[in-house]
Amino acid sequence: MIQGMHTAPYGSWPSPISAADLVRREHPVRGGRFAGDKAWWTEGRPAEAGRQAVRRLGADGQPEDVLPAPWDARTRVQEYGGAAWTATADGGLVFAEFTDQRLYLLADGADTPVPITPVGPAPAALRYAEPRLSADGTEIWCVRESHQPDGGIVRDVCALPLDGSAADDPSAIRSIVSGSDFITNPRLSPDGTKLAWIAWNHPQMPWDGTELRVAELADDGRCGPWRTLIGSSNESVLQPEWRDDDSLYVISDSSGWWNLYLLPLADGASPQPLCPRAEDFGGPLWLLGARWYAPLPDGTLLTVRTLGRDR
Repeated sequence: MIQGMHTAPYGSWPSPISAADLVRREHPVRGGRFAGDKAWWTEGRPAEAGRQAVRRLGADGQPEDVLPAPWDARTRVQEYGGAAWTATADGGLVFAEFTDQRLYLLADGADTPVPITPVGPAPAALRYAEPRLSADGTEIWCVRESHQPDGGIVRDVCALPLDGSAADDPSAIRSIVSGSDFITNPRLSPDGTKLAWIAWNHPQMPWDGTELRVAELADDGRCGPWRTLIGSSNESVLQPEWRDDDSLYVISDSSGWWNLYLLPLADGASPQPLCPRAEDFGGPLWLLGARWYAPLPDGTLLTVRTLGRDR
């Protein structure tokens, strides 16, 4: 044996570099968006037990924390989680708190968030993801996952008042569309009359196949019967975004690549390819609310393309 060396059982080799050393200085960033004229984003904090902080650019152009420790903007919907917060028109923050999975509102300038959803029948039994502000700014629309005492799970898109009244009155929450299927990307049409969303059924995974569904909203604010526009058990459809009241942008892998399409709502209409390429404009839907493109005011799309690397 070489002097100074020794043998050790597999998996027990000592090292001066620990796993904690490797991640301590890393601060993964995702979920960037504009709130007013400021950029906001989520930043992982490995040194704070994996806490997900929400940050923004301050008045001096330097990053500042919006969500103080120990609050953790992280959702457990479908366990993979994903989009867990949104900003209000006046600079407030609505987020899913990891420890109890309730939605909270942190008003701009406040120190302590206040809950705006009720306590569940068991710890983390009610979970929320993809919160979005309603057009009139009075409600939060989001994906909800309700874990039942018998082990069953009900998933829905729901609307709840931003004023916090649902924290003590669960009946203030309106279920818009529900079922056992997984749900993501609920999108309200510009005129407020239709809802589009992506759905799939376990054990199928969303990179195997999903459906783009659309339903008219009734007078009570709930969806009527929905119809599937495109998608199946072997076509993965991602991220619908309304172009106008009668058509949607969407990503589909029907060609073998996740490409962008324009999809009219008219019966029998076919998806129109926008930029057919042997490259991906989407990716595996590990996290709810994932986005690969954004419509711009001039009618063009800002996209991510992937062929070995993202561009």
